[in-house]
Amino acid sequence: MTIAEMVKMHRERVGVSPEELAKRIKIPVSIVTLIENPEKRDEEAIKLFASVLNVPIDVFTGERPAEPTEQEKQAAAESAAAAEMAELARTAKYPHVRRFILDPSRCRNADKAKELLAERQFSLPERNVILYLLTSALYHFCDTNTSSFAFDAYLFGLHDTLIARFEKQLDSQGVTGEAREERMDAARSNIFACEAMADIAILVLDAFAVEFERKLEDGVEDFAEDLDLPLDWELDDQMMRIIFYGHEGTVKDTIKLLDVKERQG
Repeated sequence: MTIAEMVKMHRERVGVSPEELAKRIKIPVSIVTLIENPEKRDEEAIKLFASVLNVPIDVFTGERPAEPTEQEKQAAAESAAAAEMAELARTAKYPHVRRFILDPSRCRNADKAKELLAERQFSLPERNVILYLLTSALYHFCDTNTSSFAFDAYLFGLHDTLIARFEKQLDSQGVTGEAREERMDAARSNIFACEAMADIAILVLDAFAVEFERKLEDGVEDFAEDLDLPLDWELDDQMMRIIFYGHEGTVKDTIKLLDVKERQG
């Protein structure tokens, strides 16, 4: 005797209806019906579970592939974005820095920026965003004499170069005598008196980028104050500029896309 026959025989013998049995064991009456009618069990079970799960029968039985759920769509999109970013990082001179500045939480039009950044190992927009961060860090260092970056080492190596360039600048301006000595003394005691901060930043760009890359790779995040984070930027490729936004979402700075490589000479 099968279990289906046992259930049906004893239920009828004690005078219990399918509904009453289902109520006693706290299951839907349709389950009792399925148990007692094995010849229709698969067909009815498919209909029942497909209905309860809100899945078309042909999808439930595997005759047709299911439409992806919102979670699956999101997971697929995230996977595709991760793969795209991995490829972008693979071709970058500073892969972790590229990931950092292209994060959608920091770049308002990351898709557009990715198109331009993907063209080169160290693209024009990339250099300018890093230069902007570096300049912020240099101002912080100048104001506080402290930094999480090794600016002392960077600037020490540039000291003689900056002094020589400053002397040439004074020569071209025709500054002589006591005025010249005063300005030279000021430059020797404060390297930032030699040139504009932006020009000094260009000279240490590569050293800064190398250190920034290493920090990100090692998971060291001690630079928020130096870089005046959070970073919130947008690329305007039509106007050849980058827009930076402040903490309140208002425009903080707008810079033209400068060929940093040329200005390093």
